[in-house]
Amino acid sequence: VPPKAEATLPWACQTQASGIASPPLWAARTRSPMGGGGGGPTPAGSSIARLSTASGAQGTGVAAIFDLLRNSRHRLSGGGLVEPPKDIIGALHAALDGLGAADLGVCPEDTSKIAAPSGIGYQGVYAGPEMTLCIFILRKGAVIPLHDHPGMHVYGRLLFGRLRVRSYDPEGPFDAGTRRAVLRSDTVIGPSPTTYSLGPEEGNVHELEALEASAFFDVLTPSYDPRTGRDCNYYRREGDVNSKHCVLLPVDLWDFSMDTLAYRGPAFTP
Repeated sequence: VPPKAEATLPWACQTQASGIASPPLWAARTRSPMGGGGGGPTPAGSSIARLSTASGAQGTGVAAIFDLLRNSRHRLSGGGLVEPPKDIIGALHAALDGLGAADLGVCPEDTSKIAAPSGIGYQGVYAGPEMTLCIFILRKGAVIPLHDHPGMHVYGRLLFGRLRVRSYDPEGPFDAGTRRAVLRSDTVIGPSPTTYSLGPEEGNVHELEALEASAFFDVLTPSYDPRTGRDCNYYRREGDVNSKHCVLLPVDLWDFSMDTLAYRGPAFTP
């Protein structure tokens, strides 16, 4: 289990010198039961924000996406409610569609290396102020608790396995530490590799449950940075379980942790 990060430091900035990502602040906190609601999971075609199960030629994805991110990372990381250029988003989705687990050196057997009670492993690929590249590996039954990505865009690829993803659209400003939200989707993705994305307002608060051994690759842009208002916040859902509308109450999950696993794939150099 990695040591807890200092809460006063943005986790992405702790590793800029080496360019290798260490677990984020939210990797040093605890899981607690989160409320569900709004019915059972919808078909995989339902929207997280954007889903695609396309796949390209094996081995082409990692070179394509690394080249794209290297050349476009500053245009991609506008942050806030600024939408990145459509040409960059389209190219990124296409590159993710061609990405496979083997391209990143990940396989289902990696779940046997996870010793943390959470059942979650983290592989850092790259971390800088403009973006973070990382891989999460989950044992069957592991849950990444309900959390947000304030002012951030996330683009990712389920590499293998099946995930149940409950995502919420935040509504309006904070009110005494709470957030009103509406359930956007309760979706199962996989077992086919699936590309997904979310924005600052669409599906920004979500919870992920591994229905079987799973792994996914994420591009977070810009990176978490508490000094600029991009800290990771955790929530508990309150309200009628049969309603899509709910209130999200902040919770502290200080004992949640995950294992840091060695990344074995190609190196990313900015």
